[in-house]
Amino acid sequence: MVEIDMPILVVDDTRFSAAFMVSALTKAGYGNVHSTSTGEEALRYIDNQPVSILLVDWMMPGMDGLELCRQVRQKDTELRHFTYIVLITGKDSPQAILEAFGCGVDDFIDKNRLKVELLPRVFAASRIANLQNSLLLDNATLADGQQARNRDGIEIDPVSGLGNARYAALRLRDALSQCNGRGGQVWYLAMGIANAPVIIEKYGEGIYASIIEELTRRIKHLVRPLDFVARLSEARFAVICYVDSEEREFIGALKRVHESLNHKEIKTDVGFMDVTVGTAMLVINQKQSESAPEQIMAGTEAPLRVSFSSGLFECRDWPLKKQDADPADPEGPQI
Repeated sequence: MVEIDMPILVVDDTRFSAAFMVSALTKAGYGNVHSTSTGEEALRYIDNQPVSILLVDWMMPGMDGLELCRQVRQKDTELRHFTYIVLITGKDSPQAILEAFGCGVDDFIDKNRLKVELLPRVFAASRIANLQNSLLLDNATLADGQQARNRDGIEIDPVSGLGNARYAALRLRDALSQCNGRGGQVWYLAMGIANAPVIIEKYGEGIYASIIEELTRRIKHLVRPLDFVARLSEARFAVICYVDSEEREFIGALKRVHESLNHKEIKTDVGFMDVTVGTAMLVINQKQSESAPEQIMAGTEAPLRVSFSSGLFECRDWPLKKQDADPADPEGPQI
């Protein structure tokens, strides 16, 4: 369903391109779409009215799209707000993509596929932006002392912008309910940073926070917009996926998440850094969809330790077999 009042800003110095995006979004039912032709105008607009979705061209005279993204992210931090940023670009090299993620970009649209991809990407972006801003509002309410606690125990992590373990449990419960009613499967991934203690001890919390931010961007980019990502603890992430029978090949993309986090160095203020990530996935079928989310989440601990040792993407069916729940070598990083 289209969010009629979702504030969307298009930033493009090419009149034809900007006019097309505004027209297409308006015809689709979005009633709060505006455009500017420069990054400077966009910042002035956002100062008066924060937006939920920013569609920005990479190459513009004066302030380019990446610099605009950096400044919007700074404003988001100041305002306790989340802007979903979609970069419109013809660049597709790995170096260019990594540079854009480093500036806070959430998604890309290839200029040559703008007509095909615009509406699906914006629809997915609106869902994520609504969720993130709801979490931020709840967390701000808690921080300001206006209520004793969030009724669901959900908090948002200030570094990654992701919901906490309670958020993951609730989203997992929703996915299990969907699986129970419609069939298909639920895939629950747990990811842990095996060398987190070493990084923190050697480089400090500031450098570690920049690593968490980059890992979050990579995970969110590589999974589907309808999947949920959470930060469970200092060194743990989770991804919750519901898949139907026609989407089983998506597992290849999830394996690429593991490979991307392990084989691409992260740029920090002290240079490029290797991060070692273990990944364990549990597959829950319809017959097991009434399992408690907390049991499933705890069930990833043993296979995750195996992943730390093997360096591989470890996948198991739920419920775990005895040898998977109690591997011969249970030792591993405790994080």
